[in-house]
Amino acid sequence: MTFDWDASKYASISDLQAKMGQMLIDNIHLQPHYKILDIGCGVGNLTIELASRCHQGFVLGIDASSSMIDQAKTQATDTSNIKLRVLDAEHIQFQREFDVVFSNSALHWIPKSEKILLAIRKALKPGGCIGLQFPLLNDYHPLIYYTGKAIKSLGLEGYYHDWKFPWFVTTAKDYKKLLQSSGYQNVAVKEMQNTFKFGMASQVYNFFESVGLGLYLNPLGTEQKQRFKQKLLQVIEQANNGKGILLHFERLLAFGSVAQ
Repeated sequence: MTFDWDASKYASISDLQAKMGQMLIDNIHLQPHYKILDIGCGVGNLTIELASRCHQGFVLGIDASSSMIDQAKTQATDTSNIKLRVLDAEHIQFQREFDVVFSNSALHWIPKSEKILLAIRKALKPGGCIGLQFPLLNDYHPLIYYTGKAIKSLGLEGYYHDWKFPWFVTTAKDYKKLLQSSGYQNVAVKEMQNTFKFGMASQVYNFFESVGLGLYLNPLGTEQKQRFKQKLLQVIEQANNGKGILLHFERLLAFGSVAQ
């Protein structure tokens, strides 16, 4: 699924992804000489952090969005051990090149998870490891929950009968089994919950735009899109208790290794 990312908007409101990504990095035992593949590197903040910790090695950051890569290149001009490429994760074909494959808030965009996990395993050197993190796009995810309320309130369900849900959905238990069946060892999958506070409904809307709201607009005509936006802002605002709007997220952090 192709999504037209706005890198500048994403960079300004991606605090949630950054915090979870930092937690992911802190749980990987990095060595200064490691070579790392950063899948879905986005605007490059975490890529730069990885490169600083592996200063004797290097980090290859890939992203399907040229806008994201352009922004990352701007940020990484002073970091010599980073390479950045526009590359869809579904098309990686590396062979035993990396000590670590890292991915923060990206793999939920790939519905065929078995295929990407096998490609990642092939990209790892013997004894290499993974650190993966992504949101659970289940019915409780704020984007899914609030858009669902808006669609139902406006009676727009008919526009989505043939709409294909674009995200990979799993559970901690199922993802652990998937990693093990894909050849990974020492697998650990942790489900985490966190909450972020927004001051206004418009801020939540902007956040939703940065993580895939546009896909919900695609089936709608011009008039329906405007009605949908207004209704979505309204249902979000209904969650404001005067002290802000709390969004609750469920996420998976997954770790594992390949055989020596």
